[in-house]
Amino acid sequence: MARYLTKREGIRVGDYWVTQRKRNSTIRGATPETIGHKFSLWEIESGRWRANLNDSTGRHRKKFKAGTLVEAVEKAAENFFGNEDLNPASQITISDCFLEWRKQLSCREATIKTDYWPRVRQFVRWADSPRLAYWSELRLQHLQQYANEAAESGNLRSTINLKTRVVSMAARWAALNWPGECHDFTQGFRLPKGREGNRRLRRDSLSLEEAAEFLIFLRNRAYGWNILPGVALCALCSIRLSEVRKLR
Repeated sequence: MARYLTKREGIRVGDYWVTQRKRNSTIRGATPETIGHKFSLWEIESGRWRANLNDSTGRHRKKFKAGTLVEAVEKAAENFFGNEDLNPASQITISDCFLEWRKQLSCREATIKTDYWPRVRQFVRWADSPRLAYWSELRLQHLQQYANEAAESGNLRSTINLKTRVVSMAARWAALNWPGECHDFTQGFRLPKGREGNRRLRRDSLSLEEAAEFLIFLRNRAYGWNILPGVALCALCSIRLSEVRKLR
């Protein structure tokens, strides 16, 4: 049974020491079998808990129900350290799925670190806000909401495309890798407009009738016949007014 002491003082819960802090508790192994085990524990609301584990492979999370701190510590420890194998696909966390997808990428590590992974971290942080923990919980509505919020924040459409592309890539990979447990929830996704970047200046052009009149004008000019074939070709390709001014 747990023995509660003063704030920030350790209490023994089974094979672990629990240090209670302002918003969470830090759990550390207290026996030879559990030495090196460390994770954090939050009570989100009465009876609902969240455990976080940070290790060399990234951040792992688990949400569950428990009636007491003792039960919460035991369930979290069992989840993180009870089985060294990868969690079943149906229970794989969002961050873990991205980590597995990363192992299959064939591009350069520099591309992953500078292009893909910053956007993966953005999505993982966003998913943490609406209390999404497992990959199987993700739906099309979540990706659409993520993109729409990015558009409302003033992101360029090209930026939104990059932010959502990593999610779509990982979703397709997961559906192929675990066809029985995962599906491609990004099907039907619509990229919002977002803010437009600097567009190329609109090119004023002549209609074919106007181009024909200009060709007649050139024909009657001295040496105009020298450029007639080129101008006629440009007319078919939508000749620009700026080029017309140069010719005059």
